[in-house]
Amino acid sequence: MNANNLLTWLSAKGSGTWSRYRAAVDELQVSDHANGEDEDFHEDVPDSSSLPIHHRLKLNLERLGHAEFFRKDFKNGWRVVPPVLACASNQPEVVGILCGARTDQLLALIEDASSDLHITATNQKECPDRISIIANDQRRLQSVAETVGLHFQPEAAKTLLAAAPPIDDLQLLKLAELPFGPDWEVKRFSSKTLGWVSTTADEARSASFGLFRFQMAFRPQYYLRLHRKEYTIPVQVGKYIVLRKHRRRVISYDDDKQTFSVPISCRPPLLVDRALTLCSGLIPRVEERRLKYRNVSKAIALKTAALLKE
Repeated sequence: MNANNLLTWLSAKGSGTWSRYRAAVDELQVSDHANGEDEDFHEDVPDSSSLPIHHRLKLNLERLGHAEFFRKDFKNGWRVVPPVLACASNQPEVVGILCGARTDQLLALIEDASSDLHITATNQKECPDRISIIANDQRRLQSVAETVGLHFQPEAAKTLLAAAPPIDDLQLLKLAELPFGPDWEVKRFSSKTLGWVSTTADEARSASFGLFRFQMAFRPQYYLRLHRKEYTIPVQVGKYIVLRKHRRRVISYDDDKQTFSVPISCRPPLLVDRALTLCSGLIPRVEERRLKYRNVSKAIALKTAALLKE
């Protein structure tokens, strides 16, 4: 079976625990297509093929706006997102991308309301099909959304980026203490290799600056040492703080092809990742150890670079 079945199951349940989600992936027998060119979803696993498929599906469901995992209200679980028609401009046409909960009944209603429009279902590896609706203007897409009862999000990528904080936003930092005990495996993020290098807890405590990963039993915790204090921080944010400190630029943009690119190990924070993904509704391609997001306008690329401080 494919990930469409998983999204249907998530939509029927609405929310649940992480363990139940994992069991559903196994029960639905979602195909595992991992290979050496696949994205390293876990940030740290050198061979992505060794990473369980439920982790790869999780990130794709999040970046496509279908579901959310591990938020404040459900720290050990997930919830499906209400159905949304996200609008992406693709001159001279306008494209609406279906995000969130999805049922056969909903798809039938959308097809009826869009009988005069072009609807496509694009198969994607390890995530649900992209359902897109092409119209000549945004008002027609909004009419479809209102008829079916969908939320409508005009200029989805721009709206998401407007809600995303820059990496130097102090609200992203939470004062904390580094873990104690001899059983922790400690590594430090390197701006030179864009990977993790072994270090010690003592070196982490004495460092004036750095992003550190403390891991025990496959559960990593990330800490930023800044001005000799420790903070917990989302790992993607921490990496870009380190890159900025060491003046390492990793972003690339091709204006002709409208492709935005970053190294696999430097995937943007979730809201930025989702905004870039919803420019096309397609997960980024993996080429030459880089993530390549498609149909990204120059304005979106510049806004993204500003948020990442490049």
